[in-house]
Amino acid sequence: MQIPAFLTTPLIPHHELQQILDTIHSGYREGLANWKVKLSTLHASEEEKRSIHELFQFLIRNISMLPSQSEEFEKKFLHLIRRRAVLDNGRIILTLVSLRRSSWDCS
Repeated sequence: MQIPAFLTTPLIPHHELQQILDTIHSGYREGLANWKVKLSTLHASEEEKRSIHELFQFLIRNISMLPSQSEEFEKKFLHLIRRRAVLDNGRIILTLVSLRRSSWDCS
């Protein structure tokens, strides 16, 4: 198994990466509900909201690719970003932070 470069500094042991993936998958329904509430309160156009939601769904559906298919994940991620011009860096970061913080916070 090849762990993606962005997950290697500091090194994340395989079992910890698997725990992260398991946590995300186990809280999917609750996380998605939390995400929809957060998205509804976001000050953005409907097109931006649709694009941000598509990115969020992409991340959830494909996160299990990271341990073994990181290059394929990266290609799909970049394709989605390029296709959705309204997804600027700030919106992408907002989506990533939301995935970690409000949806599946382990604390």
